[in-house]
Amino acid sequence: MLMKKIISTPFSVKKPFEDSLFGRKPLFFVFVATLILGIAAGAFAGRGADDELMKNLDILFLTNYRVRCTQGLADAFIASFASVFLFLLILFLSGLSLWGCCISVIMPFIKGYGYGLSIGYLYMNYGFSGILYNLLVILPGAFLCCAVICAAARESTLSSWRFICQFRKKPASESPNSQMKNYMLAMIWLLFLSAISSVTDMIFSVLFSWMFRFG
Repeated sequence: MLMKKIISTPFSVKKPFEDSLFGRKPLFFVFVATLILGIAAGAFAGRGADDELMKNLDILFLTNYRVRCTQGLADAFIASFASVFLFLLILFLSGLSLWGCCISVIMPFIKGYGYGLSIGYLYMNYGFSGILYNLLVILPGAFLCCAVICAAARESTLSSWRFICQFRKKPASESPNSQMKNYMLAMIWLLFLSAISSVTDMIFSVLFSWMFRFG
């Protein structure tokens, strides 16, 4: 049910722009495929990653597992929400620019790459324990977070595409003010869903991360 709500983001404008970009739901799944491609690339690269790299990427991808295993409730939520908020902010600003779609289309890949990097690193260094850590601690929150990022990339791309159409003087189905209102409401909705994904991440992190000690 939650995934269905993410895919069919409320407050969204329909036609004619969506038709020219394969439709809303197909576009969402295009970004899902891009994210999966990023996961595969990150998992391959993660096999050669070191501790210093994982620490440096922590603010974006939550890759510092030694810190994560000792975090409390508030710290776990703030770290998770800060990570997804950065992506949403970039996507939101991209949707307000004429060429923002060039940026928004690669954001799911980058998010997937970070998650894949975690998978590859943990598996190569800790084997089965690393995979179990991914399944119990990271995956539940990451699943929702990645869905939100893909939906936000879709909204950002469509918004930027509308600016391009207006620049080329193509007729719009709604006034610019109405389009902007719908875009703002859609992104606010996705920000709320990102908070839910962060709560999920916090809960599973606190419940299971204490079971792992990565030396």
